[in-house]
Amino acid sequence: MRYKIWRGVALRIAFGITMLVILLAEMSSAVPVEEWNKTFGGEHGENAIYVYQTSDLNYTFIGSKESQVGFNTWFVKTDSEGNELHNKTLVEGIYNYPYFANKISDGGYLIVGSLGSPINDNDAWVIKTDSEGNEIWNKTFKETSADERFYFFKQISNEEYTFIGMSYSGGPTNNLIQIKTDLNGNELWNKSLLIGCYQLTNIQDTLDNAYVVSLLSCTGADTKIIKIDSNGNELWNRTFEYSIIHSIQQTSDDGFVLAGNKELAGTIDYDDGLLIKTDSNGNELWNKTYQERNNYSEIFGPIQITSEGGFIIGGYSYDANGSHLIRGGYGWLVRTNSNGVELWNMTFGGIDSFRPDLINFVQETLDRGYILAGSTVSYGAGDYDAWLTKVSSEGSVHNMNKGITYTTIQLAIDGANPGDEIHVDSGTYHENIKVNKQITLSSTSGNPNYTILESPINSEDVINVSVDSVNISGFTLKNALSMAGIYIGNGGNSNISNNILMSNYFGIKLDYSSNNTLSGNKAFNNRLGIVLVHSNDNILKRNNASDNSYGINVAGLSSNNILVANIASSNNGYGLGRGDGIGINSWGNNNTLSGNTANLNNGSGIFLRSSTNILSENSVSKNNQGIYMESSDSNAVNSNNVANNNIGVYLWNSITNNINNNYFNNTNNYIQEGIISGNTWNTTKTPGINIIGAPSLGGNFWAYPNGTGFSQMCTDANKDGICDSPYVLDANNSDLLPLTIPSGYSYIFGTVLNNSTGIAGVTISTNTNITTNTDESGKYSILVLAGAYNLTATSEPKFYTNSSVTVTIVSGTTVLQDIELIKKPTGNINGLVTNV
Repeated sequence: MRYKIWRGVALRIAFGITMLVILLAEMSSAVPVEEWNKTFGGEHGENAIYVYQTSDLNYTFIGSKESQVGFNTWFVKTDSEGNELHNKTLVEGIYNYPYFANKISDGGYLIVGSLGSPINDNDAWVIKTDSEGNEIWNKTFKETSADERFYFFKQISNEEYTFIGMSYSGGPTNNLIQIKTDLNGNELWNKSLLIGCYQLTNIQDTLDNAYVVSLLSCTGADTKIIKIDSNGNELWNRTFEYSIIHSIQQTSDDGFVLAGNKELAGTIDYDDGLLIKTDSNGNELWNKTYQERNNYSEIFGPIQITSEGGFIIGGYSYDANGSHLIRGGYGWLVRTNSNGVELWNMTFGGIDSFRPDLINFVQETLDRGYILAGSTVSYGAGDYDAWLTKVSSEGSVHNMNKGITYTTIQLAIDGANPGDEIHVDSGTYHENIKVNKQITLSSTSGNPNYTILESPINSEDVINVSVDSVNISGFTLKNALSMAGIYIGNGGNSNISNNILMSNYFGIKLDYSSNNTLSGNKAFNNRLGIVLVHSNDNILKRNNASDNSYGINVAGLSSNNILVANIASSNNGYGLGRGDGIGINSWGNNNTLSGNTANLNNGSGIFLRSSTNILSENSVSKNNQGIYMESSDSNAVNSNNVANNNIGVYLWNSITNNINNNYFNNTNNYIQEGIISGNTWNTTKTPGINIIGAPSLGGNFWAYPNGTGFSQMCTDANKDGICDSPYVLDANNSDLLPLTIPSGYSYIFGTVLNNSTGIAGVTISTNTNITTNTDESGKYSILVLAGAYNLTATSEPKFYTNSSVTVTIVSGTTVLQDIELIKKPTGNINGLVTNV
């Protein structure tokens, strides 16, 4: 007996674990992303009521637009991106309103509603159009003197239509009406069913050729669901108290799912979204309520069954404010599984208004995304505008080598072989992913804004890589608040490209990892954008690490890394003390920083606590310190533009550095602390185009924003671009060959190129008979007085002479002007020449 008891407990535990795994799998659907959002209309009110995707992937929506007579039916066609192709207003000059529309077998549309008056005494109305919205015929039906409206139709065959609507005669004498016509709208028979003081809210046809109708009581306190056969006879009815049903769908088990709202107990002012599941006879099996936020009312409207068997529901959520005054109304889209368990929800719009953004219709599209139709005050220009929004599919993960599709990224990785490619569809995925195989993981779209990986556990990395040779591209990775968006530990030869890293502690972190390439990534709103720890021989190129606490940090004895053409700007130091753009910390050596941009950082543009590094051609501006060097020796700092910082270069206990050919123009160009000796601020004077375009290499250009810098004021008697006297920074540091622009003159400089390659030995001449030749790298420099000059570049016989380039220059400035030459064709010409 003891064995049986424990066995039973074990079975229950195993069953519970199994169900938990199943539940987690069901709840793993990725949240879609909005692909586009379009509004239609003018200064008055427009509303999209139904939308259909056509076979050419375009869309047609039927809606209403305000007019002088109240409303008119509106037919609009768009392309696949929601851009309007054309629109038509139907039956102008008389009030008409569409309550239902659908495509019919000949490719056109049938639209049903009411015609006559915006208040009462309407005729039930049908209009048939072709696929472009051109009217073919329209008919009205009036069985009594009451206000009559059609709410639904069904094409029975290629011979008949059935129309269902209401005859509102007032109070207890309201009737449900059913009319059959031929395909030209000629009435064949009609039937009325007395239903009493109810108004119709929705109709759904059933698999057994009957109809299920939802009716709201005149008190608004409950809903009656009735089923009628094809001849209008009632089969059964069920009442649901304190519930308002707005839409019905028949489910695969022949039962029904009802969507609407339920009044909360003890209040008439706040409702919850409501789903009710019934059997085929309308008996309730379960019900679930849904909230978008506390103290708001949530209303479910249209519901559809997805291709996977779950439900997609549109509606809205609004602040009822205790008196049914609508404020801050959001469009609301909710996805559940077949048991009503919410998988995700999205909200749209929601500005403070007395009209919410409404989703009137939702349909699954051919790409398994969703198209929404409704009205909006948040996005449009008028009182309210018709509104279409396309959202992506919920996401699937594809192993391209095996041809297998998975529901989660981790399942796809677990099922992969080394070398497999895994593509992830657009959507938001809540996973912490472990990559322990050599794979390529990329988004299907290639756009990181469309495929979002969000950490459900803040203390885990979004993606953790523990092997070599992994490629990751095309994702947004977020919310690893104490860990990394992408972490590579003891891994090498991986490529991380075109990702967005946000709201993590580390955007990307390499830990004891070498020979990796990080390119084209954007890291913002992280504590540290990109960090390398004990990681060597990596390449970081064209990344943007901005608006973090710290931009890019090469730390922990990381050496031989190359950082080229990265941007590290507006890093604020929050929580870290320093807000540097790029830092080489903890004495890693032999790193190269070239062509990077480090602007607007609260700390330093570039921070060094490291030796034997190369800093060249970087742009460093508007930081507290431009380049800060602490205990940093034997670094080469050349050809950098360091301008508009509070301090240009700050040296603290740093010796034997070579700092030359830089442009300094800062409030304070140089500050030193501690032991500062053996630094050189110039090379020997040699031919070569320098940082300001002059023809000699020497020291640095020293300027102040107010124009009183040493290089701006010094004399240059022989006009060689070198000041006649050295610039003494302090007792131990002097620039012996400071650069200058000779007084009254300017430099025109640049490179002569063919297909981005410099051309040596090209003759550059001006209209004032000044000539020079390009050096071995194709660079040239010309000293001129202020004025306008025509430049001509000649390199015969290999290249065509360029068309003249005009340059205008003012005194004391430089102008960069590159020139492109076209290569002449070479080779033998074979053929027969004849006299003509």
